Amino acid sequence: SPNATGTWGRYSRADWALNVRRSLGTALWLQPSSRSQRFREREFPYPDSAAELMGRPSDIVLYQAEWCPYCARVRAKLTDLLLDYKNVNVPRSHAERDEVKAASGQTSIPVLVDGDVVLDDDDDIIPYLDKKYGRAPASTR
Repeated sequence: SPNATGTWGRYSRADWALNVRRSLGTALWLQPSSRSQRFREREFPYPDSAAELMGRPSDIVLYQAEWCPYCARVRAKLTDLLLDYKNVNVPRSHAERDEVKAASGQTSIPVLVDGDVVLDDDDDIIPYLDKKYGRAPASTR
């Protein structure tokens, strides 16, 4: 119970409630502070500038899985080249990979679809990306 100063021990009621929420693992939504808002405005002074920094538009679709090391190589190359792409996570089971089968005629991943080009091996995809989209500028590496 609170003492005469309205605190519970050395904590205020708000601190105590925050600590209880943290220990219970419940979500806590906080408004951004004015300081963090000023920082964001300094970092991205124009509303659309953050989107412009994210990457180059493309029609690439990558069928992949997060646990796949070959897919990770392709994702890293797409990031290095600053390319925007659509990411389609596929099931672990080959029998459930209907989208991959429809796109490439087989169920292995990664599969990259870029317009009419369909590639199904990271050793083919990475040189293709280098050739078509060029290497990332040295200043971004």
